[in-house]
Amino acid sequence: MRPPPICAIIGGAQSSSVRNDEENIVSMSTWMIVEDEPDIHDMLLLMTHTLAHTGLAFINGEEAMFWIDDYDLAPDRRTRPQMALIDVRLPGHIQGEAVSARLRRSPTLCAIPIILMTAYHLPPNLEKQLLQQSSADRLLQKPLPHPQQLQALVTQLSAART
Repeated sequence: MRPPPICAIIGGAQSSSVRNDEENIVSMSTWMIVEDEPDIHDMLLLMTHTLAHTGLAFINGEEAMFWIDDYDLAPDRRTRPQMALIDVRLPGHIQGEAVSARLRRSPTLCAIPIILMTAYHLPPNLEKQLLQQSSADRLLQKPLPHPQQLQALVTQLSAART
């Protein structure tokens, strides 16, 4: 038996490791965040809160994959992410492109917009290869755009996926 995922669901006026405030979770859209760098992780959770979203956050690829597997077995509309922000380089054996590819294979989550993030400058041919391997919609260089610009990008990608 594996341990429960190390994740945080953040939303509303307060936060905790696990949040069961069903009313707030259902009323907000959820962004899945996979980021290991603590400062960026916290900034992304704050950004989701600022944009009136709930953040479902993981610190490594393994925990994100476990969560996806569990979600596929028992989908829960309260925690269904409407998009995913995934760091390319993560600690452990599972990298961001593998998490993205797994989301695309998910029968319940395959249509959500996926944005990969990296702090590394990649040549165009490697960017293209990474996007093809991951089936992500976009690759963004860190630092990320202003929150409203990121929200506009998510809205654009969501419209393109429907």
